[in-house]
Amino acid sequence: MVKMNLFSAYSYIGFGIIAIVLLSGFVLLSYQPKPNEEEALVTLHIEEDNSAQTFTATLSREKLFSEERVTLNFSPVGSSSDDKLKENNSIQFAVSKQMLLSASVIFSALLVSGAIFLVGSDLSGKVSGLATAVGGIEISGNTNPSGQTARTAPQESPEQIAPSPGAPEMKALLEGAAATVGNQNAEIILVEYSDYQCPFCRTWFSSSKGQLQSEYIDKGNVLFVYKDFPLSFHPMAQPYAEAARCAGDQGKYWEMHDKIFEEKNKYGQGTISNLTKDDIKAWATELGLNAAEFNSCFDSGKYSSAVQANFSEGSQLGVSGTPSFFIGTSNGTGQKIVGAQPYSVFKQAIDALLQ
Repeated sequence: MVKMNLFSAYSYIGFGIIAIVLLSGFVLLSYQPKPNEEEALVTLHIEEDNSAQTFTATLSREKLFSEERVTLNFSPVGSSSDDKLKENNSIQFAVSKQMLLSASVIFSALLVSGAIFLVGSDLSGKVSGLATAVGGIEISGNTNPSGQTARTAPQESPEQIAPSPGAPEMKALLEGAAATVGNQNAEIILVEYSDYQCPFCRTWFSSSKGQLQSEYIDKGNVLFVYKDFPLSFHPMAQPYAEAARCAGDQGKYWEMHDKIFEEKNKYGQGTISNLTKDDIKAWATELGLNAAEFNSCFDSGKYSSAVQANFSEGSQLGVSGTPSFFIGTSNGTGQKIVGAQPYSVFKQAIDALLQ
């Protein structure tokens, strides 16, 4: 009788374990998670044949209990005459880590071991292919709410500086400028096409512009020209550009220019999207601008068409991402420099022109 009771108890326990495992498997197979809709948009510059192409990177995640799928898609922004970009308009890889929480430790161990082996062997090939296609790109951790996780790795090679197709006359680029600083008769002109919401533009402002200012602009060797190039996926880029020009009406363009970038630096790296037009108006007050005059200019969109004119001009000159620069002598044509390059790249170009 005792043996029968023990046998019955073990049977019930066994059937219970089987039922739990089957139920867990059914739940795992039938559950369809919704992907995390948070996306990160960044601009990636790929240098090839002295040209640049802007890409949009979209990062999406799906979570299923302890499983997480990560997908990163790269797609060209806008149209391109490059056949390779048309044929391969996206680069994608996925990484999946599976750790199923079930009652069976054996099943979990087998699944985890298999996942590690398969993911490890498959990922190396995919990352290698991605590195080949997108050279010079570094994916790094994010420290801000935007979710943006990519930045351009600076390159100091001379190939970053090359004559542009249909290179523009440098003096002609002075027309329609948002602002200039430096000796108006300087031998060298440096023109920046920039987006106030672009993290790379902010990186260049923080890391390279200050040294250029002290070493060349303030000494009268270089005239620096700022032009607007608000990218469509940066909704605040246009308002920022208009605000700086409105501040310029009261003689404080560069104060507002610097204020915009400095305020964004407080939120860390990446694209900062939580600032509003009300913040801009508050900055105008902090800078000592006449609030009524500034708000009237800003709210009316007085400089909307002027900002877009800069964008159209840059597009015609082959600008496809920010920051992009043209540098040359005041009586010559410009060479294009693409990306948030370090000070040394600009020093090399300027010194060569001054010889």
